[in-house]
Amino acid sequence: MRTRTVLIYLAILAVLAGYFAYFEGVRRKARLAEEERAHLVFQVEEGKITDLKVSPAGSKPMALTKDGHWRLTGPMEGPADDFALRGLVAALVGLKAERQVESAAQDLRPYGLDQPTLHLAFAAAGAWHNLRIGAKTPVGDYFYASGDEEARVILISASHERALHQSLFDLRGKEPFTLKSDEVERIEIVRPTDALVLTRSEGNGWQSPTEQAVRIKAAKVEALVNRLIWLRASRFVEQADTPGTGLGLNPPSARLILSAKDRRETLALGASESSRGVYAKSDRLPGIFVVDEDILKKLPAGLGDLEDRTLFVFDTEQVANVGLMLDGNAVRLERQGKTWAWAEGRGGKPPEAWQVDSLLRKIKDLEYLEGVPPKGQDPADTAHLRLVFTSRGGERLGAIVASEVSSAEAKRGVVWFATDAEELKPYLVTPDALRGLEQSVKQVLKPES
Repeated sequence: MRTRTVLIYLAILAVLAGYFAYFEGVRRKARLAEEERAHLVFQVEEGKITDLKVSPAGSKPMALTKDGHWRLTGPMEGPADDFALRGLVAALVGLKAERQVESAAQDLRPYGLDQPTLHLAFAAAGAWHNLRIGAKTPVGDYFYASGDEEARVILISASHERALHQSLFDLRGKEPFTLKSDEVERIEIVRPTDALVLTRSEGNGWQSPTEQAVRIKAAKVEALVNRLIWLRASRFVEQADTPGTGLGLNPPSARLILSAKDRRETLALGASESSRGVYAKSDRLPGIFVVDEDILKKLPAGLGDLEDRTLFVFDTEQVANVGLMLDGNAVRLERQGKTWAWAEGRGGKPPEAWQVDSLLRKIKDLEYLEGVPPKGQDPADTAHLRLVFTSRGGERLGAIVASEVSSAEAKRGVVWFATDAEELKPYLVTPDALRGLEQSVKQVLKPES
């Protein structure tokens, strides 16, 4: 009976201890959160901030407003950089007073607050608030500042000062295109002498309206779209720097147009400028700006650059056996569930599944080039490299043979290819593709290396 009583008391004690620990922990967290909140310069919610006025010393004041997205309303009209604005607003909301210097300073000059380096005003829930940042402290990594109470001098961290001190370039929008890749339904690349137009339709992928027989590779178009939508202005050109000639924008060297169901965005590209850039102008961003000149180099010259020239189209899961030969060393791999095992001509550790998958991806990415391959005999008997892929039923899916791997100086390489029971035919490929294929085969043959 005594043991039972002791156990009951122990259980009650454990419950009380847990109750006390839990509520003490909750109360402690709430107390710490309240103390943290008390150090905030502004008691405002991030989502309630709708207007900003940013006035750095020696620069024109900037005015911004939010209506779904942030926009500049001064010193110019135009979109703002939403990412930069999110950082600025978060810095304002999280701004802490590290220490109070004076509660009611009679003279603000010693702190640089009579002529602040930055005056930032913002509206939150209809009420306006002010922040002034003055000089850096002689000791420590802090700046003098004052909030809504102008005479109350506090210290803020230098990291907060850097987050708040934004230039016009930092805050203005830099994206010529805002469409998402899956929204784009039409692409136009218009040059003075020709135009390339692509349209996307349900079930048919990308097509050329004028040459519908040409098979377009979706991955190439997606890569083009992604390059365009990630394009950013590296700098904006002041009106005084643009004499009106030499920019190549009238007419442009190329006009890029992305269209969706309800939007159309245009970017005109002009002449090259001194720092590996190209002058540009869009219908979305005000003024003239500079973008990376690589965009011009990577634009397709014509439909042929986007054509699907995949040599071997197959489903990876269909492949049950892979025959490999490199410099006379012939082996055969067999799929066993999610792994691969040596079936012929090899002992030791088999390759990892990812190594075989990497080889299969190289094969699927292999594309032939335009042009007539040099004449030569079928290299089946004297091949340097040979790959044969078969299905579970033993049907040959495809075979690739190369008599040699091109040197780094070569402009083109040659492979022989056939599907099913066809005879091997020669195709031109890039030397890099051929060398990459050889490297993947070596990795499969020597998985431990």
